[in-house]
Amino acid sequence: MTTQINYNGPGWNDCPLVASRPSSRPASRSASRSMSRSSKTPSTTSLSDLGMTSSAPPKANGPPPPVGMTSRSQNQSMESLPETETEAPAPDKVLALLSSVLGLESSLAPKELDHYRSRLESILPTLEPVHLSVAYNALETKNKNLLVEHSLVHSGISTWVLPLRRILESIKA
Repeated sequence: MTTQINYNGPGWNDCPLVASRPSSRPASRSASRSMSRSSKTPSTTSLSDLGMTSSAPPKANGPPPPVGMTSRSQNQSMESLPETETEAPAPDKVLALLSSVLGLESSLAPKELDHYRSRLESILPTLEPVHLSVAYNALETKNKNLLVEHSLVHSGISTWVLPLRRILESIKA
């Protein structure tokens, strides 16, 4: 049985054995032959010898841009949006839309529906504007995928996303 230390053929570790072997004891004749074979490195050729050229990107001379800055194209795209899409709806408007959605026929048990209603009515007024607009758009379009995509990007929003998604899933068409 061979071990990694005694293995002299080419394989996973092609480093020369000379560096890893202590020099205090003399190597056997077969080991010195295998070391001389394994310590030979193939000749290196440069890219210019092969007729190829290297085209590395030029180094930047200045410091990198700040991380928190938005690019100009992002600023322009935000400016080109209508005001209604950039402003979050009022919490009262979201709650009114929630009430109208809850009035639709649902496959949820009445007790479960009341639980989700009370939970959402207490949480929705405290949401940040970005979350309010997502909740409003999801209720308006009855699209649970908006909520799923939003929850993949933002953490800590399961207290309102899961009940709202459950309500939207249960609406009978």
